[in-house]
Amino acid sequence: MGLLSKRHTRMLVLAKPRHQSPNEPDHGEAALIHFIWLTQPGSRPFSFINSLAVLAAASNHLDPIIMWCNEVPRNNPNWYMVKDLFEVRPIEMPEEIGGVPLTQIQYKADVLRLQILQKLGGIYLDTDTLLLKGLHPLVGPEMVLARESSDSLAMSPIICKPEAEFIKVWLDRIPRALEVGTWAYHAVNLPVEISKEIPCDIRPQGEFFPFDLRHNYLFDDGRADEHMQRMGDPYALHVYETYWAGYLSGVDETYMRTRDTLFARLFRDLV
Repeated sequence: MGLLSKRHTRMLVLAKPRHQSPNEPDHGEAALIHFIWLTQPGSRPFSFINSLAVLAAASNHLDPIIMWCNEVPRNNPNWYMVKDLFEVRPIEMPEEIGGVPLTQIQYKADVLRLQILQKLGGIYLDTDTLLLKGLHPLVGPEMVLARESSDSLAMSPIICKPEAEFIKVWLDRIPRALEVGTWAYHAVNLPVEISKEIPCDIRPQGEFFPFDLRHNYLFDDGRADEHMQRMGDPYALHVYETYWAGYLSGVDETYMRTRDTLFARLFRDLV
């Protein structure tokens, strides 16, 4: 896994800035993809699933990728497999926002992604969001979010222009939202409230979250055809690495090449 395959070498070329056809919209930096990888004592290592997310972005979106890191992973074959597909930019983890401590690494990443997008704009993806096709058709509005459930909006993907008003208000209101005490309220419920005040292109749930998490559609052996019909035509799948850890911990190159699950079928060509 330490050596790039011919397919991965092609992705490396595609991940660099590309020449544009005369008929293609010029999205510029608005189409850049941002990932964040944060490390602290006890945090999980960069996984095979995380490497698949990078490979899927490089293969399907075809625009430069930035990986924001407070610490570059060492002696990690999954990182080494994809490190040439993105530009690493250093970043420090925030310890507070508006005087409210950020004690969870997830909350630190939540704040960082909004701060990065407020300054640069572009596309933010979690490292367990795997693209199935490019996101260029969604680039253009000042703010784009995806519905995660009937009462929540997701923090991956986020697509926006620099200095988007929605992002500014979101950051301003996070400190008070954190004091609510409900897990991830600031991340998935607060943007629903803001969307009632500030225009936002909210994408249908099926474009990024087509499956009910109560059912094991992605990792159900032998029923890939059935579940493929259920999936529809999403832009990506957020595979919830923590929620599905029991299944994803067993996913590696051998799994991808030998198992007849929907997950293996969708992303087999990446390995």
